[in-house]
Amino acid sequence: MNTKGLFKGMATVLIIVFSMQTKAQHASVPVVQEEKKVAADAKPMPMSSGFRAAILQIDTVADKVKVWVTNSETKWFTVFISSSNGYEWSYNYRIPLLSQVFDLSTLDDGEYLVKVRCGKQSFTKKVTLSTSTYTRRQIAVE
Repeated sequence: MNTKGLFKGMATVLIIVFSMQTKAQHASVPVVQEEKKVAADAKPMPMSSGFRAAILQIDTVADKVKVWVTNSETKWFTVFISSSNGYEWSYNYRIPLLSQVFDLSTLDDGEYLVKVRCGKQSFTKKVTLSTSTYTRRQIAVE
């Protein structure tokens, strides 16, 4: 038996098991909306030396948060989204401008922290997701 093929098969099995465990632990993951990472709509943040970030709610109806970053020194920075029950998702970037939408609609109700960190600097906003339910009255004429 070829040992090279055996190791390749074992690596494939390990990757499948790891991805299955990850999916089981994190059934809901914030979705990163496709958007140009170096975007012209990042104008609310003037380019200055250093690092600046803003975290904004796009719409009260949509469960989306927009993160703007100016990073004139092009250092590594991370966007974290963490839940109150201990789950955390992180996205790493090394670009001068970021204008990214994060869709939180797949997450459960609760409080989340959206944090942008570059070295010792960090910007944090609390996001609360809650589902509003209402009963629609019906009329029946007999």
